[in-house]
Amino acid sequence: MRIFNRVLGLIAVLTMLLLLLISVSCMNDSDQSATGTETGQDDTSAQNGDEVQIAMRSFRFNPDTVTIKQGTTVTWVNEDGVAHTVVSGVRNNKSGLFDSGNISSGGTFSYTFNEKGTFDYFCEPHSGMDGTVVVE
Repeated sequence: MRIFNRVLGLIAVLTMLLLLLISVSCMNDSDQSATGTETGQDDTSAQNGDEVQIAMRSFRFNPDTVTIKQGTTVTWVNEDGVAHTVVSGVRNNKSGLFDSGNISSGGTFSYTFNEKGTFDYFCEPHSGMDGTVVVE
C-alpha cells in the first residue's frame, strides 16, 4: 500500500509538471507571418500577393491581422487539437462572404480576396478568436 501511494504521488507530480510545460509552451508560442517565418508580430503584410497562411493555434489566429494584395489567397491552417471555424464578419453580424464550417485539427480552409477592403472574421465557437484581412 505504501508503494502504491508513492507511485500515485509521483504520477500527480509528473502530471503537474507536464501541464506547466504545456502552458509555458503556449505562452511562448510565436506568431507566424505571411511568409511562414517566425516574427512575433500580429500584423504582417503579404510579400508576393500569391498565398498567405494563417495558423489557428492556442485559440488564436496567428497572425490575427494581415495586409495583402488583391487576388491573394488566404489559407487558414488548424494547428490546434480542436475544431475551429473561419466566418466572415463580426460576432452577431456575419457578412456572408465566407464560412468554413468546422475545420478539424490539421485541416485547412482557403479564400481568395478579389476585392479591396477590410474583412473581419472570427471563429464561431471560440470567443475572442478574431482576425482581420486588409486587401490593398
